[in-house]
Amino acid sequence: MRYPNLRYGNPAEFAYYATGIPLADLARRLRRDERTVRDWLTGRTRVPWWVPEIMRLKRLEADLR
Repeated sequence: MRYPNLRYGNPAEFAYYATGIPLADLARRLRRDERTVRDWLTGRTRVPWWVPEIMRLKRLEADLR
């Protein structure tokens, strides 16, 4: 790949927003496989930049409702 995406999300921020959400529900919300989400939470693979952003925006929207 000539220009790889070097921007990754903060795993601690993702873990903060993911607390209390079952893995199956979290995977469905992010439209990813459970294994992928589990790898992000355990630190096996890097978290894409958009994951903590989506989680933050969904929490903000829920608080505003």
